[in-house]
Amino acid sequence: MVHSQRRFIACLLLGTQIVTGCTSWQPTTVRPRELLSGPGVKSIQVRDTSGAVYVLEAPRVVGDSLTGYQWIPILNDNLIRTGNRRVERRVALASIDQVGVARFNPAKSVGGLLVGGVIGLAVLGIVVGTVMSGGGGGLNWAVGFPNR
Repeated sequence: MVHSQRRFIACLLLGTQIVTGCTSWQPTTVRPRELLSGPGVKSIQVRDTSGAVYVLEAPRVVGDSLTGYQWIPILNDNLIRTGNRRVERRVALASIDQVGVARFNPAKSVGGLLVGGVIGLAVLGIVVGTVMSGGGGGLNWAVGFPNR
């Protein structure tokens, strides 16, 4: 049971870091054509004049449009997400209101580490308290089923 507790804590800490991330979308004043002429642009965030926001992967300028790929969720009849599909999206350059690029955000990184550490310590305290008190009230805490 100790191994499953360690695995749970490790997954919780790792999950916290993944969720918080270290980047954020930051607006730029550079036009899409100039932005994409530089190296290393893998995705951009675009807001058009109607207010719609798109994240485009592998963006490129084709004629008078910005073209890239967007991931669209696939929903079943109960509106439960069952997967994603990649579609090509075109946005007219004339209708682009704002362009954003993903940039490293040190504040998010430090905040994520602090929050992850606090959550990890809290979970560790609960686990140690449960073990020291002689069990978890008859429950296998890692799975949530009664002990047999």
